[in-house]
Amino acid sequence: MRPASAFAAGAVLRSANLLLLVCWLWSLTRQGLLASLAFPAAVVALYAGANAVLAFRSAAPSAWPEAALVAADVALLTWAAAWTRAPHPDASLALLVPAFMAAVRLPLSPALGVTALAGGALFVLTAPPRGDAAYRSALVLAAPWGLA
Repeated sequence: MRPASAFAAGAVLRSANLLLLVCWLWSLTRQGLLASLAFPAAVVALYAGANAVLAFRSAAPSAWPEAALVAADVALLTWAAAWTRAPHPDASLALLVPAFMAAVRLPLSPALGVTALAGGALFVLTAPPRGDAAYRSALVLAAPWGLA
């Protein structure tokens, strides 16, 4: 049995992160808070399945397509979490995985771009007044870079 490549392991990790977000959205509907989350949950689940299929590729893509996939994760996580129309701090935790993947797997310039995109997502997902957004962004985005 051959060991999994770093790209395959990252694709599985990103897919699991997206599926956890779907479970979080589903829990919101079960609590009766929001009833119209089926569309973002379905989109995120399909994208997570596509990411899981990428784990079975024999060759890993170059850094830029992988950076695009990680940036798409950030955009999709932000869109699905913003669909709730109520800021939830739990949604910002889902951004830790793409930020960590960017810090560990990508070259510096695309990694910084993905980190900036995640910082913007944290700003969008924070309720006004947005003073807390800077503090949360610093913690959530600095932790992966410190671990990397």
